[in-house]
Amino acid sequence: IEVIDSNPELISVTLHDNPIDPEDQDDFTNSITKHPNLSAINLDNCNQTGYVCAALSGLQWVEFSSKNSNWGSVSDTEKQLLIETLAAPDTWLEKLDLSGNNLTDNDAAIFANALQTNNTLIELVLKDNQFTESCGQLFGNALRANQTLELLSLDTHIAGSRAISNALFDRSSLNSVADSNHTCSVPFKHFLTDLNERGDSTGNRHRKIYNVLS
Repeated sequence: IEVIDSNPELISVTLHDNPIDPEDQDDFTNSITKHPNLSAINLDNCNQTGYVCAALSGLQWVEFSSKNSNWGSVSDTEKQLLIETLAAPDTWLEKLDLSGNNLTDNDAAIFANALQTNNTLIELVLKDNQFTESCGQLFGNALRANQTLELLSLDTHIAGSRAISNALFDRSSLNSVADSNHTCSVPFKHFLTDLNERGDSTGNRHRKIYNVLS
């Protein structure tokens, strides 16, 4: 905390595998909230770090990672603050990793809805949570609306859903192919022909149209 406060040029903090004592949590949150240039935070495996969500709102953070940090104990209010930040049209957040945090289908629904309005997030990693197969439809709908996300990482039983596959490559007609999502890569080994090559949306669209015509 003293280092963060004394270095206004600091832009990134990584504290993974270092649980923060409860008596220091408020001071740590205040420190990163008022820092002028901090844009990337990594709190992987720090456990009980959901309190940091409250500091996300309004900050110009570009990257935030909190893997395996037991978000099952995070309050609904703190989760909502994070999602509202993600959904805000003027958010700065580009990369978010919340894998392995006991997130539920209710949380997946909030993320999927947020993706339909967000236009800055580039990478979203939500693997190893407690999402069921029904979440495939939620994220499939989100990918039909979102054209800026480049990577969506989900567990196999969701990433391989027909709803997501159709969002990426809808073969029902030439119009549907053209209107598919050509930007986002959703890695899944059994649907390699459905996935997009990252950074080549125009090429992805051309290859899909050719595939159907041929």
